[in-house]
Amino acid sequence: MTNLLSKRNIIILVILFLIIPLIIFISSTSKKDLSDERYEEILQAIAANPRSAGIIKDGQDITGEFLAEYETSIENGNYTEDVNFLKENKTSISIRINGNNEFLIEEMDTN
Repeated sequence: MTNLLSKRNIIILVILFLIIPLIIFISSTSKKDLSDERYEEILQAIAANPRSAGIIKDGQDITGEFLAEYETSIENGNYTEDVNFLKENKTSISIRINGNNEFLIEEMDTN
């Protein structure tokens, strides 16, 4: 009977310390990926038509400076630094919807 209790305790500990944190980790990283994908779509729209977008930081429009600094990475499809900059610096992004970037609105309606 003692062996059964200790085996049960071991199973409970394994579940508590391995499986539950793993589930939390997987769910938190999947949410980050979805957010990053949305930022990537927005960056693609901005790169395609910079005049239809605005990136605002501390009340100043930094769209031109942002595109000048990150243009190469956007063209190469490497958005990691770009997305991190936008998240860490608490920037605002405004996009005027036109025929070239209507997909942004369509995706919002489906989410």
